[in-house]
Amino acid sequence: MTPDQHSAALIMATRDGDAARVASLLESAPPTHSHAPEALRDALAYRSLLMLAAAEGHHETVDVLLAHGLTDNGVPDVTGMHAVHLAARGGSAATLAALAASGHDLDMPSEDGMGHTPAHFAARHGHGPCLETIAAHGGSIDTPDATGRRPLHLAVAHGVHRVVPTLVGLGVDPNAAPLRGDGTLITACAAGDLPMAETLIGVGADVNAPGAGGLRPLHHAISADSGPCVHALARGGADLEVLGTTQVTTQVTALDMAAQAGHLTAWRALLEAGASVTIPSPATGMTPLQLAARLGRPRALEIAQQARPGCLLGQGLPQQAISASVQEREARRPRAAIADCRPMLRALHALGVPLDEATAWGATAVAVAAHFSHATALQTLQQLGADMAPALPLLGRNAATAQAYPAQAPAIRAAARAAAAVVTGTPPAAGHVPPSWRGYLAAPAGGATPPTATTPAGGGSGPSPR
Repeated sequence: MTPDQHSAALIMATRDGDAARVASLLESAPPTHSHAPEALRDALAYRSLLMLAAAEGHHETVDVLLAHGLTDNGVPDVTGMHAVHLAARGGSAATLAALAASGHDLDMPSEDGMGHTPAHFAARHGHGPCLETIAAHGGSIDTPDATGRRPLHLAVAHGVHRVVPTLVGLGVDPNAAPLRGDGTLITACAAGDLPMAETLIGVGADVNAPGAGGLRPLHHAISADSGPCVHALARGGADLEVLGTTQVTTQVTALDMAAQAGHLTAWRALLEAGASVTIPSPATGMTPLQLAARLGRPRALEIAQQARPGCLLGQGLPQQAISASVQEREARRPRAAIADCRPMLRALHALGVPLDEATAWGATAVAVAAHFSHATALQTLQQLGADMAPALPLLGRNAATAQAYPAQAPAIRAAARAAAAVVTGTPPAAGHVPPSWRGYLAAPAGGATPPTATTPAGGGSGPSPR
């Protein structure tokens, strides 16, 4: 057998785990340095004989190689790993034990720029016995890598929940955050990983611990629209009213976050778990239901009504929908982006919300629509049977106050006339208001005095504007 043939046979026997064949070939190794066993490397991954055996978990072959004094000479393979990393990644606890007994460093960082220890590889690939072996031989199972992540963080990030109890049982803190980034439970909830979240909660992870940005696990579960994670956190004692920060605003409740994002699965889970629908946000002053109405989320309100019958009453939801529509219009956004309050008004009516219910300051939905000369909203409210009595006096007031805004006066009067036409049921082109109103709405700046709910323009005891 030539030296090249001998080397090839030795590499093949090592890769196959034929310990007897490896021992026989080692005892007959040629004396030339270039073909000596300790200098051999496979052509594909540049791995020594010890690396080849460790990677495949052939611990008997590893024993033979170690008995003949073979190591990896401190030179990693092409991926930056040594024998201890390959054994941990492959899940061979017996190989790790043999390497540790021969003096190999079980805390050696990989040379791939990540600095992963054998414990990182074992945790990432779910090999609990390897972690126990590392700990039993004095190795660390909680050393941070080059990015500050510990083995537990790597296991959580990759969803390997089966090694979490092992790591915590060996003394790892489930609440320890990496040097940069969020803690373990936040990572699991942000990914919507229910098995991992339940595992972490079961081993003592803090369900209310804030992350690097101040958000808590509950907020991240909402961002992922993970209803199961919301339920798991609630069972674990999470504060459902804790305030958080979103891209839109700060200091909002959990239900507010779900409403803003339109995450109905999380919204439903929060309601089922007992989150309050009456607590206003410090940032907006609105309750979650009012925010849902303002954002045009009829399905969210339907879910709320199913979970909490009667919760939609007394919230001023029609008024919020109309106000939001007007604000969108006044923001001068493209017409396609203008909020249409009609679907929300119809949905609220179908859900049994009284359209004539007044807010705490006494304004009905019709009054709010008239205040803004919102013809579309007034038309919808009229079709749904709302009391239109407050509309005409307020429309008259709008036209009267137009004189304070000379540049916008024509547009203000035009809006008031169009809205009045809707209320009176006449076309806006001509004769769209009663005679007593016609002169007033067409009056120039400083023209007339706004009528009241019972006194038509022009005074006297004529018919009501309605």
